[in-house]
Amino acid sequence: MAEIISRRFNAIQVQFSKEEEGPHYLFYRKHIGKDDDLKTPSDRTLFVANVPPYCNESCLLRLFGEFGEIREIHREETNALLAKDADKTHVERPGVNQTYSVAFIVFANFKNLEGAITRLKDVDVLKADTSTFKTGLAKWCSAYAASRPNPERMQKAVDAFMKKYDEDKQKEEELAKEQEGVPDEDGWITVSKKTKKKVVQRTEKKQQWLKAREARKNKQKQHLNFYTFQIKQSKRDHIADLRRKFEEDKQKIAVMKATRRFKPY
Repeated sequence: MAEIISRRFNAIQVQFSKEEEGPHYLFYRKHIGKDDDLKTPSDRTLFVANVPPYCNESCLLRLFGEFGEIREIHREETNALLAKDADKTHVERPGVNQTYSVAFIVFANFKNLEGAITRLKDVDVLKADTSTFKTGLAKWCSAYAASRPNPERMQKAVDAFMKKYDEDKQKEEELAKEQEGVPDEDGWITVSKKTKKKVVQRTEKKQQWLKAREARKNKQKQHLNFYTFQIKQSKRDHIADLRRKFEEDKQKIAVMKATRRFKPY
């Protein structure tokens, strides 16, 4: 029997197959729309929500057809309806009809609509093929699997991208090699990071030669002023040398004055 669940909707319990364990509820009320909507006029249209994808038009006709002639039945996905209310664009996916929807049942006159709202009762099993439609956990698993990329297709896309990348890289290297040492329009020469210095071979003979050369360099080095007292002594010697040079300069100036050759200005 139909139940009133709120001031706006009524609910009726239906069963689409004998194998269903739990009940399913359809929610219905009088359609509230625009007065000038010829497709779904408010005075003759019944709005039904929570319609599963396996509930076809024949099921809706068996459920509501006993109250009078039904002119049309319009189905619309719930996602599309919400997008329309929010002024958003709903993306249609051809061949995909696995979602719950709403139905607009247009009766021939308003008396049929009032009878459906007030006298709707429970019905026998609405025979519908539920095996071809996925719902619940099976639907979520299928949607997740469909959203994952194909490994083979992804591998082909990666290979194509890397092939193009290698080709572009090779072209850049060839172009840089051609332009190396060639001045541009302003006379500038592009300098690359590449070096022409040869790599030292890591053979035993070569390593011995490098060690001997390093030893000769170390032998030529002199560790001067290694200790603190040596550093202090070098500073004293430097100051004494400066004083000696100063005294020599004073004597030269005195000799120049005596010979009248000193002209400071």
